Parts: sequence; structure tokens; C-alpha cells
Amino acid sequence: MIKIFFLLFSIVEVYFSPNGGCKDAIKRELRNAQKSIYIAMFVLSEDDLIEEIINAKKRRVDVKILLDWEGVEGGYTRETRLRKSGIDVRIAKKRENANMHNKFAVIDGKVVITGSYNWTRNAEELNDENLLIIKDEPEISKKFTDYFLKKFKEGSEGIIVGKYIDGNNKKEVRKHIGEYANIVGRVYKYNISKKGNLFIDFGKTKESLTFVMWKEGVDKLKEKGFDFERLKGARVKVYGRIIEHPKYGLEITTDDPDALIILE
Repeated sequence: MIKIFFLLFSIVEVYFSPNGGCKDAIKRELRNAQKSIYIAMFVLSEDDLIEEIINAKKRRVDVKILLDWEGVEGGYTRETRLRKSGIDVRIAKKRENANMHNKFAVIDGKVVITGSYNWTRNAEELNDENLLIIKDEPEISKKFTDYFLKKFKEGSEGIIVGKYIDGNNKKEVRKHIGEYANIVGRVYKYNISKKGNLFIDFGKTKESLTFVMWKEGVDKLKEKGFDFERLKGARVKVYGRIIEHPKYGLEITTDDPDALIILE
């Protein structure tokens, strides 16, 4: 659903989901970006929108993205693919019992996209959400831009750049709990659960690291023709935030198919 209002010299577009044109409207604005795209998003995982963001980066548009720590930690956000494309991604400063719950973007300092709509498939296809696109309102655009740049500056890059951790060395892994890391190690065992989640163990004990890819990421790998049998005893590289689950021990969890690579 779309409604367009003309307020003096400004334009406000209103959309609702599910399937009310939100995603297509965002894609249009991303494609039209010429100078800058600033995004603050609780969860960002919708593949079509990520593709448009990456295409904008290829056009030399200045792309900056601020993500919530919980969305990244839980593996719900596709930050790996964004980083691999050279996009400057920051993780919002972690605060106790609080989230960076914004869902907005500012394009070329002129267009503001905001509302309850996370840039996810669920928001597009399942949830009841709203989206506003505000154009030609300089004061509003400036407020959003200033706020974004302040929070972006406070955020962390959240990744160990150029460093690989031995996934089979649980003592070494433990040193980096709470950090985002590239892990390289030999697969001890793997399995895909009845729910479709992939579990890769880097050792035989509970204290060893387990890499978990949720069903959505596994389905993406299947679409790409990924040969899961090759994981048996393979040397792999995985990426994500190392956590210590109170029940399951050391884990990395994600739904990002790009977070797993077979090396040999």
C-alpha cells in the first residue's frame, strides 16, 4: 500500500507490510543514491536490499552502516557479506538491557527512510510494519544525519582485522570471548538438525567451539549447491562473534551463508 502526501515543498510516502511495497520503495531509493547512504538498522538481512547496498558501494557511493550488537551477536544480520564488499560497518555501543533499535536510512542527505520496518524478509512478508519515506525536508534530514554520525562514531568496528584464531585450540578461542573473529580449524564433526540448523564442532568436548548456522543460512548454501559432505574432516574458516552459552559452551551463531568457507 502506498499513499503520497505533498506537504508544501516536501513529499512523504507511506507504506505498510506485509507485501505492501516497502522493499521495492527502499530498493528504488538505494538505486537512486549518488553520494551517500547512511543506515542504522536493528536487523539487516534481506538479500535484495543488501545487493542494492553493495551495488551502491560499487558506484562509489559513501556507504556507512550501524547495526545493533544483539542482531549481530545472534547471527541475524548479514554483516559478513557487507564487510567483504568494503562497506564501513559499525556495531552500536553495547548497553545493559538496551538496544540500538533504530530502523532508518538517510540517502544523499535528502531522503529519510524510517518506520518500524526492519530490512528483513519477515518484515516484508509476515509482519505488520510501517515505512515512511520523507523527501525534501532539509531540517529532518539533518537531524537524522547528525544523530547517525554521532552514533556511528561511538560504535565499534567489531572485528579482529587480519587475525585468524585456531578453532581447535579452545584455550585460544576462550581468550576472545565477546569478540568478532575469523576462525580457522579442522572439523571434528558436523550435523544438520531436524530443524535444518547446521552444527560444526571443532572438538569432542563441550568446552570446544561449536559453529552454528541457522536454517535460513543453510538453505542459502543449498541453493548455491554447497556440498555438505565436504565438511567431514575439512579445514574451514568461519566468522562471527564468539560467545559462551551457559548451557552449550563456546559458540558462534549466524544465519549468514558467507560466514563459512571450506579451505581444504
